[in-house]
Amino acid sequence: MVSLFVGQSTATAQDAPIVDIVTPDATIADEFSRLRGFRELSDGRVVVTDWIEQRVAVVDFSDGEVRQLGSVGGGPREYRLPRQLVRLPRDSTLLVDVGNSRLLVIDPSLTFTRSISLTEHGERFEMNPRVSDSLGRVYFTPSPFAFGLPPRDSVPVARWGASSPLKMFETVLIGAYTPRTRQTSAQMGIPTVMFAGQDDWTVTPDGWIVVVRSSPYRVDWYGPDGEEARGAPVPYDVLEVTRADRREAVREFLLSSYQAGRGDGPQPIARSSISEREIDRLTESEEFADRFPPFRPGKVFSRPDGTVWVQRFLRSSAPPIFDVFRRLQGKVAVVRLPAAREVIGVGSRHVYATIEGEIGLLSLERYQIPASIAE
Repeated sequence: MVSLFVGQSTATAQDAPIVDIVTPDATIADEFSRLRGFRELSDGRVVVTDWIEQRVAVVDFSDGEVRQLGSVGGGPREYRLPRQLVRLPRDSTLLVDVGNSRLLVIDPSLTFTRSISLTEHGERFEMNPRVSDSLGRVYFTPSPFAFGLPPRDSVPVARWGASSPLKMFETVLIGAYTPRTRQTSAQMGIPTVMFAGQDDWTVTPDGWIVVVRSSPYRVDWYGPDGEEARGAPVPYDVLEVTRADRREAVREFLLSSYQAGRGDGPQPIARSSISEREIDRLTESEEFADRFPPFRPGKVFSRPDGTVWVQRFLRSSAPPIFDVFRRLQGKVAVVRLPAAREVIGVGSRHVYATIEGEIGLLSLERYQIPASIAE
């Protein structure tokens, strides 16, 4: 095993250039409710999943067309609660079909061609695919319960491919959620301490596993041949969590949850069904950390050029800000987008974000990445 220490000193990391991306070059207006999955195709179209509407759609920015793929159900070209979309080689895509506990393969012609059980390796070993490498091998972190561990403990990254055996990277451990400790009411609650720091990860096209650590904030790189490159600590401003922050976090948690359905399988929770009273109850009864963590879990993106974009955890009113890291160089840039946007994907040449309109629907925006950081 080769171990390296990469990155910059604190002073140099603070001096990384700030790049503002201000104006979208294309917009799809008022078409979506809540986007959770994203995949950029080689011809510039994107595939997205709408959690609330329960649909998978392909979006063509050249003419504004939005076309639905498949439909809701349990059949071979159907899905329930579609979530992540994972890039596979030659414009194929892997869809996480939560409601049917399976993975669906979408071929380059955007046809559903194959179904794979989420429990491919046993009933307690559920796959939760996050990303793939250029060879099409899919990476995920198994549930801590598959190892008999409480959620606070670390779990390894696992790699799986249709033609390759399951591999567990025991040296690449991810710090998972911190579970709540105090007892609340008998009602259903939030199982973790919100705003508690946790690690996140992604994979570069050439197979390097990139782990973003929360304490201290740094980026570690693990190579396919056993190499390790540990990043330098990255300074950040610490923000205190307010009651308004807690209420917003509870609202986001509820919007990402689902409830048991009657005959038609599980159903997402609609925005209109979430009461302010329920938000207030959970805000007062659940556990929250006192300070914001350095970055947002689930908002770590790997670009084809090998850079990794990490979204800082700021208040919802603040513009989205990303720290951009490159192996052997550390933090190389800070990217700032307009306020009120939620970034859902970072592609080969564009950043994709949503903005909520007056009637509550989301518009999908595409922003071109400046040449200075495009490669």
